[in-house]
Amino acid sequence: MNVTRHSGFPGQKAWLDIGGISSVFCKNDPLLIIDGMIHETNYADYSIIDGFSLNPMDIVDVEDVANITVVKNGLSSWGSAGSNGMIYINTEQKSETSSAISISSYGGVGFLPQKLDVMDGAQFKSFYRNQLYQTGLTDESIASTYPWLDGGPGTVDYYKYNNNTDWQDEIYKPAGFQKYHIFLKGGDEIATYNISTGYMSHGKCL
Repeated sequence: MNVTRHSGFPGQKAWLDIGGISSVFCKNDPLLIIDGMIHETNYADYSIIDGFSLNPMDIVDVEDVANITVVKNGLSSWGSAGSNGMIYINTEQKSETSSAISISSYGGVGFLPQKLDVMDGAQFKSFYRNQLYQTGLTDESIASTYPWLDGGPGTVDYYKYNNNTDWQDEIYKPAGFQKYHIFLKGGDEIATYNISTGYMSHGKCL
């Protein structure tokens, strides 16, 4: 199974294909079965944000998943609907009569893995001057044609070419995330129940 993510944006859909792409014009998404029921995924392709698609698997908390089975070809089980493969997701089920409650939480901080290595104002001017030297210009001609290379605060372009603001430091910031999950199960010989709820908050580095 190939998994492709177009970004690391929280909630962004991951494109799945089992056994390779079978059609250029039609969807290659596998059939998603959650606890024996078909889960429609077409709604996830529509969004008011251009280029963003919802993750249809967000309706199942990973803490509730008991097991996942991937089937390459589901024609025999679901006909043409399973021709692109199937993903079975089974959630936790109550197996004993005793009651139990499970609470979990975690959090952390994400950082930009690597910034672009760019020149500051002084390095750019030095680089630009070397390029001009290679064209045959002298210091006198450079000073008259490009006064901002040596000019002081009084020149017109001084503040345009003499700033050292690292905009990556200004724009990007650490992104915190946190998740909480509560799972309650119980019952008796007649009936059993499972109740779960969760909350996740994930910030963005941008």
